[in-house]
Amino acid sequence: KRSAVVLAGALLSTAFFFGKPSIQFDRLEHDFGEVPENSEQSCRFSFHNAGSATLIIERVGSDELHPRPSVEEDIPAGGEGEIEVSIFIGRLPEGRNTREYSHTVTVRSNDPEKPAVRLTVRATAVRSRAANPK
Repeated sequence: KRSAVVLAGALLSTAFFFGKPSIQFDRLEHDFGEVPENSEQSCRFSFHNAGSATLIIERVGSDELHPRPSVEEDIPAGGEGEIEVSIFIGRLPEGRNTREYSHTVTVRSNDPEKPAVRLTVRATAVRSRAANPK
């Protein structure tokens, strides 16, 4: 039992001494509003490391989107970065004039409080007037 107490104390003092990272995004959602069909839209999510230890971005992923981190993998305390997210809006099916899109991107890091943060992008595709002349 004594060794477990000593180990727990050592871990707590190490965490206190070295601090911990804290990822803070400026926003968690972006709505493009109405966008033309057959177009690509991009936005950036800015964040900073509000913690006192180095933040490591381990993975940025999505099954449907193509997120691109615009950061180094290691963000020092007080450092900043961006995640760029692009969404391709395809052609609308025949008979539809609008379509709602909503996709998420997951940012995984070594932040012990928020190891995975979900970012959401939304858009409403509208039929191009040229594709549907009156």
